[in-house]
Amino acid sequence: MKKEKRTPVRYVIPIQSSCDVELACTGAFVDKAILMMNNQPISIIKPDYDTKTAKDTMELNFLGDKPFRAGLVNPGCATVALYTTRGDEIPSLMMCEVGITAFPEGADNLIEDVTIGTLAGTKKNRIIYYAGQAILAVVI
Repeated sequence: MKKEKRTPVRYVIPIQSSCDVELACTGAFVDKAILMMNNQPISIIKPDYDTKTAKDTMELNFLGDKPFRAGLVNPGCATVALYTTRGDEIPSLMMCEVGITAFPEGADNLIEDVTIGTLAGTKKNRIIYYAGQAILAVVI
């Protein structure tokens, strides 16, 4: 049986001021979504379209119940890759500004406990926003 090729569509998360963003997709069924920093995966999720259609908006909860602190990273280094194997439709990425986060006074980093997606499911981890980057720390 021939395995269908997954074609990723990559979107750069635009950085505007110091906003936090929640992400969603629409327009096509997405089999897998990856949040990346400097081409390194931060979180991998598989959206559940149980009762939704490709035209519905599907939330992409890469960090569990926490938004992505896009305003704390360097412009152009955060991307989302959306993979689809169903049809010729191209998924669209939607972003909603939900707040503003700044580094704590006198600090150059912010440490946040999050739930990330992996190929084997979800796990608790710590994300460090440091000097314009977002990196994963040790499992907590």
